[in-house]
Amino acid sequence: MVDEPDALSHRVPRRAVLAFAGVAAFTVFLASCAPDPDDEAPDYAVELNQLLRSAPQGGRVELPTGTQVVRSTIRLRPGVELAGHADGSTLKLADRTDTPFVLANSADNVKVTGVTFDGGVQSTQGVSLQIDSSSGVTISGCTFIRMKHAVRVYAESGRAASNVVIDTCTFTDIVDFAIRIESGARDVKVTSNTIDKVAKGAAPSPSAIYVRGQDVLVQGNTVKSSYDTGVMVAGDDAEDVTIQNNTLSTDMVGIYFGSGARSGTVTGNTITSKRDFGIHLHDRRGGVVDVQVTQNTIGPTGKTGVEIEGVQRVVLRDNKISDVAQRPGSPDYWRCGVAISKLQDQAAQSVLVEGNTISGEPGQMVYGVLVTDNTQNIIVQDNQVEGARSASYQIESGDGGPYLVERADGSVVARKGVTRQW
Repeated sequence: MVDEPDALSHRVPRRAVLAFAGVAAFTVFLASCAPDPDDEAPDYAVELNQLLRSAPQGGRVELPTGTQVVRSTIRLRPGVELAGHADGSTLKLADRTDTPFVLANSADNVKVTGVTFDGGVQSTQGVSLQIDSSSGVTISGCTFIRMKHAVRVYAESGRAASNVVIDTCTFTDIVDFAIRIESGARDVKVTSNTIDKVAKGAAPSPSAIYVRGQDVLVQGNTVKSSYDTGVMVAGDDAEDVTIQNNTLSTDMVGIYFGSGARSGTVTGNTITSKRDFGIHLHDRRGGVVDVQVTQNTIGPTGKTGVEIEGVQRVVLRDNKISDVAQRPGSPDYWRCGVAISKLQDQAAQSVLVEGNTISGEPGQMVYGVLVTDNTQNIIVQDNQVEGARSASYQIESGDGGPYLVERADGSVVARKGVTRQW
């Protein structure tokens, strides 16, 4: 919708304001157009790109109020802020344009604040705000609607994308990924964003927030609904990732960490999953994830609360896990508070499960803690388990181990001389 009743019949002059650091502000008049792509509105990006090019380092381009239709790529400029009007500014990509929406390419010290980006209805290409090989970029207070890979941070132009902040933004009606941090990105902060209605498109495992970069903080975000995963950390390039104090509600996995990712902290999150695991630590190659999972509140979940498969060096401590295995029809090994198992031929190794509170209903939770055969150096101690149908602690027999599992009554199941430390 537009704010003038006659906007469909003619173009209405509006104003874009530039304010330069140390220079008196002045006003440039720009022509805007109605948001309906069928009205043959001109491409607002042409005028906006000219204005961005004319702004010096430290300049600020303020959009007019209302909705502007864009048919070509908006190119952000080094040291320039693109800002929305206090009364609301929307940039809408015309339907069936199928072109990159907004691009920062080797553009350092860029800011985008208070703008609504509407991706329209597209058929083929991703619709995103792309940050390629740029440093010192801040995206704050923006709204993203009908986008695919809405904010994408990556490095394809010869240097890393670094020192990027995505803060206090809202995402809704997103395909595959709301925020995608790819290989070559480092020192990225994803904080206090709200994400809703993330649907599956072409990606095999869509996620509200996807991380494959280094030194990444994901903190204080709210995922209201996601078809698949809330936060996914995956790939050999993913390292030193902190997932902290987020509230995640998903259809599938709340948090996934693995597939080559290493060195992580998962703490203070509140996680619910309708159909799958709350937290899934997973690596088909038996990789060292070296992850600390502490003080999370997990549940209800569709399957096991925390699933640990084929990974090494995990600490699971002081978590509250409840109301697991709500999805009917799952096998017993997916109906646990915590399950530790091999994956293909890769054993889970060096796992400490300590000080957790695990509870469920006998009709749903079969085991409180399941330790399967062919895992190694597993220590389970000082946990509280209530409500398991078959056993609070289930340790499979066989040639695996070593284990140390301390039951609620104080008895210990141990094999091959394991001690409390590893």
